[in-house]
Amino acid sequence: MAGKAAKRRALDEEGGDNTFVVMFTALMMILLAFFILLSTLAHIDQRRKRLALGSLMGSFGILPGGVGMDREGEYSLNTNPIMPGVRREAFMRALGSLFSGETAGGKVDISMRRGRVVLSFRSDILFPRGVAEVSPRAFALLDEVAVVVLTLGEPVRIEGHSDASGGPAAMSNWRLSLERAVAVARYLHQGGHVPQKLLSVAGYAATRADAARGIEPERQRRVEIVFTNQLGV
Repeated sequence: MAGKAAKRRALDEEGGDNTFVVMFTALMMILLAFFILLSTLAHIDQRRKRLALGSLMGSFGILPGGVGMDREGEYSLNTNPIMPGVRREAFMRALGSLFSGETAGGKVDISMRRGRVVLSFRSDILFPRGVAEVSPRAFALLDEVAVVVLTLGEPVRIEGHSDASGGPAAMSNWRLSLERAVAVARYLHQGGHVPQKLLSVAGYAATRADAARGIEPERQRRVEIVFTNQLGV
């Protein structure tokens, strides 16, 4: 009698173990399907975003030229160069519309410098403090920059700038400013699919302070994306 009871308990325990395995496997399959769905939706949203941005650029008379977008939101090479035929005012208006939320929030400054358009980003928008790895929260912002660069098909220079910290920090400022410029260029290439031939980098440490930003060190720490070709008037 005792032997039968022990055997029944063993069978019950074995069945319980199998039930757990089945439930765990089912849960993993549900989670996998959920993440596949999220990935698919994200891809669709990215295509819609590309189409919307391309349409906006075209509405300001900036297209065709550079790398265009087909009806599926994928990039295609246009053989007609975009600059210098683009009017400066049209490009500035287009950028102002694309980054209206970011400029209002102080994340992005759009300016002209010796006939060249400059997008300036505070370092804390793109990077954690003291780090040269792009923060995931900046990916969406840099994705928009990539769309602009691809649409124009024109070269940009990514410039890193730091504050005027002296002493032992002075040399690290040079390194940090350059590494951050490289990190942004790497993301634009790998994440935004911008061809390497359109990207160059420079690190200036604190040698190019922006007087308009004031004397606060945190306001001088920035990354700037400079469209190196001058725009036609």
